[in-house]
Amino acid sequence: MRTITELEIKSFNDFIDITRKYPGAYYRGHADGKNWKLKPSIARILDKNKKFSLYSFSGWSGLEKNILNRFKRHAFPYLKTIPQSDIDWLVLGQHYGLPTRLLDWSENPLIALFFALSEIFNSESHVWIIEPSYSWSEQMSLKKLKCIQLYFPKLLDNRIISQRGCFTIQPFFDDFKPIISLDEYFPQTEIGMGINDLVKVIIPNDKELKQYMFRQLLDLGIDFNFIYPDLNGLSRRIIYEIENSIDKF
Repeated sequence: MRTITELEIKSFNDFIDITRKYPGAYYRGHADGKNWKLKPSIARILDKNKKFSLYSFSGWSGLEKNILNRFKRHAFPYLKTIPQSDIDWLVLGQHYGLPTRLLDWSENPLIALFFALSEIFNSESHVWIIEPSYSWSEQMSLKKLKCIQLYFPKLLDNRIISQRGCFTIQPFFDDFKPIISLDEYFPQTEIGMGINDLVKVIIPNDKELKQYMFRQLLDLGIDFNFIYPDLNGLSRRIIYEIENSIDKF
């Protein structure tokens, strides 16, 4: 039985000090720390709709196959490069909001902190840190996946590059039971099962602290346009600057 390390911070420097203790780790930010779990989007289909039946798809594997087949059938006219494996199709679908078994992580802790602070909820926020025991970027059959692992995709777009992105990908341990979140899965596993350490950095529900830390990120150049290097990101940056009376131009 393993435990999740919990660390509460009171300043931006506290956060930086923590990240220095975890070289080679990966990060994910949750703005609503009380309600958001480390659960992939495909699992939330069942959470959101209690009437949804996995049996009509022959379980999670059948549901994933159905989703990917639909996506593949209609996505071809929009693609310049065709994914060569189901894993790369999952990465592509994840990027465009398709429900998948992937979770996004970043090598850059400041990007995770940005996501933890860029939305306002009446809740503490979390930055999760994982130290994987190993990762892979070569093609591998999803059927051979035995535990949650870190995956570096071959198909990169500007957002993945700018966010220094990677993914955790998990097997369907039981085709007909709800998918458990990574933070539920971790304490049930032994060392060597994909992840060596899991850390939850807690940012208190303190509006002034969150705003101050977010402004420090902006001063370092971690803003919407950096996270989303396209016109959408530029628009979000300008909206934030106007609403908060920030003059960057």
